[in-house]
Parts: sequence; C-alpha cells; structure tokens
Amino acid sequence: MGGRLHFPTVAEGLTVCSVDNAAFEGHLQTMALLSGWKVRGWVRDQTQVPVWYGPERRWCRLTPDGRRVPISKRRAVRMMHDVYGQEWDEWRLVA
Repeated sequence: MGGRLHFPTVAEGLTVCSVDNAAFEGHLQTMALLSGWKVRGWVRDQTQVPVWYGPERRWCRLTPDGRRVPISKRRAVRMMHDVYGQEWDEWRLVA
C-alpha cells in the first residue's frame, strides 16, 4: 500500500516475496488489484477488499483477527464494486 507509516493490522498483513511485490507495483499491478493482493492506499477498511487465494482456488474475505472466510465469486465482485466502483470494471477490461 505504498509504504504506510503505521504498523499493519492482521487483515492488512498479506505478504509476498520482494520479487512478486515489485511485480505488483509494476507490470502486474492491475492483476494484483483485481485479485485483492494489492489495496489502494485510500481504502479505509481493508477487510472490505476480498482476496483471491489461487492455491485454494477461492475468494475469501479477511477478518480483523486475520481469519480467511470463504465467499462466493458473486459476493467478491459485489465487494470489489462497493470499494472501487467503476475503476474495478476498468481493471477487468485491461486484464
């Protein structure tokens, strides 16, 4: 999220290696945003951004205590629209 100055909560604590993080900041940024692996800095509540867990092949939402709760694709799309609005649709067209 651009190097925020506060200590992240558990829900903000998704981690990736430095190589993937660099890709998420560069050529894979749109995919990272679409998948919830990257969250815009202005998003107030990161638990409202669903996350795609590829190895498990499912969408989840993160709880404030760090649990993953499986959700349907339909709910994930609705959550993304609630947070990002039309911008999310534009990302889908590019990806």
